[in-house]
Amino acid sequence: ERVMRRIATVVSIAAVALMILGYAGAFLPNALPPIPGAPALPPQKIFTLQGDGWGLWAMSTGIFLLALLPPVSVLLALVLFLRKRRFLDAIIALVVLLELVISMQVKG
Repeated sequence: ERVMRRIATVVSIAAVALMILGYAGAFLPNALPPIPGAPALPPQKIFTLQGDGWGLWAMSTGIFLLALLPPVSVLLALVLFLRKRRFLDAIIALVVLLELVISMQVKG
């Protein structure tokens, strides 16, 4: 639990910093941000660093990092349950993990 709390804290701080940086890069040069703004980049574009502007890239990366926290939490719980031989809890964690992964599929 302590490890997960540390991971969540570090990832959350990094994600918020990236989103603030992205907001500054994407919207401050303009008088008013467009509403609705540009959609977040899909993971494929985040990892290939395609030229969509560094502000949108930073904001999308922050959003992506925050989206990864729930599956990582469940994965760590699954490992913990398996190590403690709590197989019913491990099966439930595996089902939750699969549901999270399936729901996170991005078409882009």
